[in-house]
Amino acid sequence: MFSIFPQNDPKQTLRIQRMLMAASSYVLLSNLAWVVYLAGLVRSDIVTLIAGIILALLSQAAIYALLRTGFNKRFVDPSLTNLQMLVAICWITYLLSTVSAIRGVMMTLYFTLFFFGAFQLNKTQLFKLASITLAGFIGVVYLDYKADLPDFDLTISTVQTIILAIVLIWMSYIGDYIHSLQEKGWRKLRSKNEEIEEEKLARTHCEQKLAKLVEAITPNQDTSVRDNLTGLLKLNEFQKIVSKQLIIADACNTPLSIARIAIHPLAHMKDTWTQGDIENLTKVIADGIKSILRDQDSVCRATDYDFLLLLPNANKKAALRSAERLCQQIASIDTKAITLKATLGITSWQQNDTTDVIIERAQDTLSSALEAGLQIHFE
Repeated sequence: MFSIFPQNDPKQTLRIQRMLMAASSYVLLSNLAWVVYLAGLVRSDIVTLIAGIILALLSQAAIYALLRTGFNKRFVDPSLTNLQMLVAICWITYLLSTVSAIRGVMMTLYFTLFFFGAFQLNKTQLFKLASITLAGFIGVVYLDYKADLPDFDLTISTVQTIILAIVLIWMSYIGDYIHSLQEKGWRKLRSKNEEIEEEKLARTHCEQKLAKLVEAITPNQDTSVRDNLTGLLKLNEFQKIVSKQLIIADACNTPLSIARIAIHPLAHMKDTWTQGDIENLTKVIADGIKSILRDQDSVCRATDYDFLLLLPNANKKAALRSAERLCQQIASIDTKAITLKATLGITSWQQNDTTDVIIERAQDTLSSALEAGLQIHFE
């Protein structure tokens, strides 16, 4: 089914809307021509006048056909504003050539026309059209002069020509100013749209990043990932949490520390204590470690006799503070038979660290602490 406007082509639709607005002016001009004719102010006969009106309307139909078929897109000016103004200049000039007494009043039609071009054409294009307009008007005056018409007044025609030239120059500058304001507005709008698109992309990126962070910090309450004896995380689950926290540390550039904890003399008690007593003591030690943890900290039972502690968002000072509390907590455990002592090797997150690398570095730091006889060693 035929439609006046093309589907899914907003630019072409806008061009046709502007063209139809201009075409509606021809209906008004045609009525004006009839009024002037009926008032006896037109020198041409009715046949010539009707022919001129028909040609003007046909020209608009042709321009609409160019726009509706999309043929206009092949031109430098797809809006066909230059062409439409040229046709209008010819039509108005023809009307002026048929009148004499009211020519000065009807010259205002030129000025109305140039407002139409102001939204699409720049100063150079407007000056070219102004030159064509002035040349056409001078041609009309010259033909009247050569015909030696009885109502022709050279002085009035000369003054009209000068007025037309001055006003056309002024209209060209005003039109260029309007055009520049419109272009500036479009540039601002395009820039704003680009900013909005960039903000959308940034928001999407942040949402994706946040989703990863939420996933990374969501605690896993599944009992299958915890040690049956102590309730602490198993090593493989602890490693998963370390991997997620490394992502957070890298993305947010936040500190992160890991401590390897050895409890003495837990490893040497298997020859003198029963397995049940060792397990009970291990549970007490695990509870003591958990008691000093922050909400975001994680701890696992790395082996039967030592533990790994993850301290997210903890720099050296915060990690040492946690280590001191842990040492005090372990020392305060009352075994009645022996005194427990915790030794910690602590390391912090470094750029490009992997889970295995940072855990191995914590083990090396613990070994250094044991060799040096230090209770807490940060490296």
